[in-house]
Amino acid sequence: MMDVLNHFKHGLEKYRQGNWERAISAFQDALQGNPTDKLSQLYIERCEHLRANPPEGEWNGVWVLKSK
Repeated sequence: MMDVLNHFKHGLEKYRQGNWERAISAFQDALQGNPTDKLSQLYIERCEHLRANPPEGEWNGVWVLKSK
């Protein structure tokens, strides 16, 4: 479980830096160790969205929910 946590922390660090590819890779590694990890899956989806729709201006690592 510590490996899963370390992969997730690494993914979160890369996510906050705006490095979507490395973040996705780290979150996928976390999912390999814990396939039921919904948070890693959520971050993969966010990274894929941000990769396809890059944020304008400087990325500050904040995800803004625009719909419910």
